Amino acid sequence: HLRNIYKKLNFTPGKTETIDGFGLNSDGVMPNLFLLLSSQVFENFRDDAEKKLNLQAFVMCFDTGMAPAVGYTITLRESNISDPDILKNWAILVGQAKTGNIDLIAKGTIDGQVRGLLYRPASDDWVADKTGVGPFTSLQLAVKIKAGNILSIMGVPPGSGNRMGIDRDENGILDGNGP
Repeated sequence: HLRNIYKKLNFTPGKTETIDGFGLNSDGVMPNLFLLLSSQVFENFRDDAEKKLNLQAFVMCFDTGMAPAVGYTITLRESNISDPDILKNWAILVGQAKTGNIDLIAKGTIDGQVRGLLYRPASDDWVADKTGVGPFTSLQLAVKIKAGNILSIMGVPPGSGNRMGIDRDENGILDGNGP
C-alpha cells in the first residue's frame, strides 16, 4: 500500500473534481500525510512536527516501480517552443526514451489535424497515427509547432507507447486510418 500512497495525495477537500489524488483515511477527508498524522489516533507524535515531517518523507520515498518520467507531460505551443526550459525538458524525455526507461508519445495537432505520435529511439523520429503522415524529426515537429500546431508530449510506461500513441485498440490499424 505504501508504494502507491502518492496516488492519494494532492487532494483538495470539498472540490468535486480533482486531477490529483483522492485523499487518505477511509472517507478520504485527509488531503495529506501531515494532517493524517496529526489526528488523535497518533497520540505519541501528533504534536511533534519534526517526527510527522520525517515520517511523511519516509512514506513518500517508496519506489513506485516506474521511472520518474512516466506521466511527465509538456505541452508545446507557438508561445513556448523557444523557451530553453521547455526544450530542455523535451530533450530529457527523449533521452529517457532512448535509454528505455519510458516510451514517448505525443498528442495534439499536426497541420491542423488531430494526431497521435510515437517516438522511435532507434531512428530518432516520430511516427504518426496515419499512413502517409510523417515520420517527423523533433526539429520538423518544432517547425510545425511554430506554425501554430500544439503537441503534448508524455512519457508512458515502456511497452505501452504504441497503444497509447498510435494504435489504441492494438488491432494493427493505426488510429488515424480507422473509421
